[in-house]
Amino acid sequence: MRPTADGFGVLASIFLFWDQYSCAGHGFSKAPRRSMDRYGICGKMLAKEGQRDALLEILIEASRTPMTGCEVYIVCKSPTEANAIWVMEVWQTEADHEASFKLDSVKALITKALPVMAGATESIRMVPVGGKGLGPA
Repeated sequence: MRPTADGFGVLASIFLFWDQYSCAGHGFSKAPRRSMDRYGICGKMLAKEGQRDALLEILIEASRTPMTGCEVYIVCKSPTEANAIWVMEVWQTEADHEASFKLDSVKALITKALPVMAGATESIRMVPVGGKGLGPA
C-alpha cells in the first residue's frame, strides 16, 4: 500500500505533500470504512525553529479556504512543544478530503508552508459520529 497523508488534511494537503515528496512516508494503511462514515484526521506537524507562528498563520488561512465537504478544521498549538502544531479535521467523506489536494488554493498553501515546516510527525484517522459543533451526518 502506498504511503498516505491521512494524518494531515489542508493540513492534510500539506501532510500529503510532505509525506509523498519529502520522504516522510510513514506507511499508514487505510482501514476499511463504511461509505456513509465521515472522515476525521488529527495530525501533528513541526515548524522549523522560530517559525511556528508563521506556520500557524498559513494553517489558519487554510481553515478559511472553501473546500467541499470540510466540516471542521481546527488549528492548535502545543502548550508543551514550542514548534508543534496539531490540526483536527472532519470531512463528509474521504473522497472530499482527497479532492482538496487538487485545489489551486490548497496547492498554493502547501507551497507557502513547506519552507517553514520541519516535518509531519503523527496522525490519527478517525470516524467522527457526532458531538458539539458537528451536525448530523
